[in-house]
Order: sequence, then C-alpha cells, then structure tokens
Amino acid sequence: MKPRVYFAMVLAVLTVSALTACTPREAAAPAGGGGQPVQVAAEKGKSAAADWDRVVTEARREGQVTLYKASVYIARVSERFKEKYGVVVDAMTLNGGQIAERMSREYRAGIYNVDVISTGYGGVRLLKPLGMLAPMGDIIVLPEVLDSAKWVGGKFPIVDGHQVDFFGRVTSSLWKNTEMVREGEIKEYRDILNPRWKGKIILDDPQNSGAGTQWYRLYHQVLGEDFMRALIEQEPVVMRDKRLEVEWLARGKHALLIGGNMENLIEFRKAGAPINLAETKEGEYIGPGSGVVELAPRPAHPNATKLFINWILTKEAQTLLSEENLLPSLRTDVPTAHLDPDTVPKPGKTYLADTLETIARANEYMEASARIFAPLLKK
Repeated sequence: MKPRVYFAMVLAVLTVSALTACTPREAAAPAGGGGQPVQVAAEKGKSAAADWDRVVTEARREGQVTLYKASVYIARVSERFKEKYGVVVDAMTLNGGQIAERMSREYRAGIYNVDVISTGYGGVRLLKPLGMLAPMGDIIVLPEVLDSAKWVGGKFPIVDGHQVDFFGRVTSSLWKNTEMVREGEIKEYRDILNPRWKGKIILDDPQNSGAGTQWYRLYHQVLGEDFMRALIEQEPVVMRDKRLEVEWLARGKHALLIGGNMENLIEFRKAGAPINLAETKEGEYIGPGSGVVELAPRPAHPNATKLFINWILTKEAQTLLSEENLLPSLRTDVPTAHLDPDTVPKPGKTYLADTLETIARANEYMEASARIFAPLLKK
C-alpha cells in the first residue's frame, strides 16, 4: 500500500490514513424540541461539569503525573500545568525503544510508574503490540478538545484509537545549495539522476533512525526500486552526522541533501547559508515527530493523567508547546507566526505521510534499504 498523498484542502489526515473518530460529543437539543430534551441536556451538562470538577480535585490530591517522552520539550507546559492545577509533571526523556524496554522491565516487576507516554509512532509500533498502550477514547472529554472544527481538516487526530497526534510538521526531503542548483532545475526526484549531480549528493543513512529512514520508507513506494538503484549510480555520500551533512551542503561541498535534519537546516539558513528546499512534484513528508500523547494501561495517577491528557490538547497548552518546540500544532486556532513557513502545512500542496501499514512494516523497509544500498553502506 502506497503512503497516502494529500492534496489541496485534504489535510485532515496529515499523519495516517486510519484516523478514527473518538466518542462523539452529546449533541445539543434542537430548538423548539420541547422541555424534556432541553432538561435532559442540561442535566447531562451539569453531570459532565461535576465529573470534571471531581477529576480536577482528585488530580490535585494525587499531585503528580508521570510522563515518559521522546524529544518533545514540555518545560513551559509543565510550569503552566503546575501553576494552573497544582500538579507536577514528572518527565523522563527516552527514545521509543528505551521506553518500551523500561516499561517492559517495570511491568514484569509489578511496577506501574508511568501515566502518559509520548513516543511518536514508536508507541503504536512498539508499545501497542506489547499491551503497553490503553485506548484513548473514554479519557478525552473536554468539549474544546473534542470539537472537530478546532483541528486541521475538521477531524480529531486520534490514531488507531490509541494515540492522539498534536504536531503536524513538514519535514525535509530534498534540500539544495542555491549557489549550485538553479531555480527550477530540480522539479522532480528523477532530475537528480542527471549525470551533472554524480558525486554531489549527500544521503542521510537510511539505516540510521530519523529523516533518512523516513525518506526511504515513503519515497521508495512513490519512486520505486529502480529509482533507488539508479541513485546508487550517482555515488551519493552516505552520512550519519546530521549537522555535518548540512554543513557540507552549506559550504558547497555537495549540491543536494536527501533526508536532512530540519532543525539544522533551518538553523543554517537563518544564519545566511545558501540552502533551501528543492520542492518536487512528489511532495514533502509530514508527520507528528514526538508530538503525540498516549495512555499507559495502568496509570499510577489516574485523575492527574486524565487532566493532563485533556489539557495538553487545549489551545492554551498547544500554543505553549508550539512556541517551545517551534513546531506547528494540528489545532487550527494555534498561531504560526513564530514558525519557519516551510514547516507549516499549506493548502494546495502535496504531502506524504506514514500510515499504520507503513509504520507496521518499518523493519521490512529497513531491511530492504540495507539490501538495496549495500554497495554504498559498505564504504
């Protein structure tokens, strides 16, 4: 199955093809519908408010929520959450594999420390098969969060019922040195197979976690194996040092970079380096990075967990997260003026994104890239 291609205003499914709807909100009673429906709706509203007040009260009593996270920054969110609710966010930063290993070890010992997880797609790929993710539907209750109109494309971004994405960043696919590549010279990926670019291409190692792996996983399906083998004939230099890749591109040691690190690329460009995206008809990659929230099966602080997961998806928290991480939120009411325009999805452009299938087959793609690029990887 090919990665989903997104066109024009169809930005609803920025990250996966299997976004599913969560529990719908109660609809308001229609006007003129009689006293009983209105009364029932009012009573339900009071009940929901009372339940939420109880969650907040109990969360304050618990006093803490424990978060295992990947690279997302949450200092400002944690500070505001404590200020607002009196609940401390105890966060530990690990990669997806480390989180899976730690949780497995703790659960085997009967220890249930973690409440909330943020691992990118590592959660659905690594933790769910191990029984270490709980369904999210019932825990998300705030009307502001469940309002589909507040999310890109008019859909609440819950993935496979177990993960809510809150970032949707355009990620680098192909970058160029603007002093070596003329405007319009690269319009599609097949243009880089021109003999002119032989020996002038940097390829982020597709066996190394990050942009190179993502690039291969998605673009192999769009471009085909013949393209990948033809790329080998261009003798690209395969690198793992993500900062050095950008430095070599900026200095003109090479003309093109496939799968560069977006943060480094933006940093160098802001410093005046002659580098920019080489936009192609195949489109850019878009994904949440570590901008997701997931629920542990046996949270140690259940009320603080519910409070935190709901609040982190509000406009207030999403604005803080976006400003701190310099990543676009999938909420449509969060400002983007502080962001690099190239990281923000735009209507009318083509984007590629992972699906649950491509994530599930990640190891298969890794093995395929090792086989195809073996002549380069052995050097």
